[in-house]
Amino acid sequence: MLPPPSGSSCCAACCGIVVTVLTALVVLGGVALGEFEDSLTQHGHLKDLSGGVAEPRRPGASAHYDDGLTTTVSPPHREPDNSYSFTVT
Repeated sequence: MLPPPSGSSCCAACCGIVVTVLTALVVLGGVALGEFEDSLTQHGHLKDLSGGVAEPRRPGASAHYDDGLTTTVSPPHREPDNSYSFTVT
């Protein structure tokens, strides 16, 4: 058998480098997209997960969010028209 011409081995090496670079770009793009998606879905979620629909927060309790927001609900009080009111701060 005759050895392959030097042009063929150079072409194979270049193709290998191109495939490696493209694979690295796809992996890095996937990682960046995953981090971007996580940043969108985590914004505004509760840090303090106590309380919920089945077990609501008690009056005066605060909810602390990961973006620095804190909300507090005052205890309800009866109004003269027999309705109840409360404030959220």
